[in-house]
Amino acid sequence: MNAALQEGLLLDAPQSDALRFTPALCVSRGNIDDMLARLGRALARVHAAQLSC
Repeated sequence: MNAALQEGLLLDAPQSDALRFTPALCVSRGNIDDMLARLGRALARVHAAQLSC
């Protein structure tokens, strides 16, 4: 969640295997594409941190 926040995403993790997104009420395809790119960077950052441990 911290990596996602650094990318400007507001997420919640209600369970260990689920993410809950907090989008605006009106979302365009461009917004979704941007969110997916940000999420990809956040997950890459988490993966890199796990590999360095």
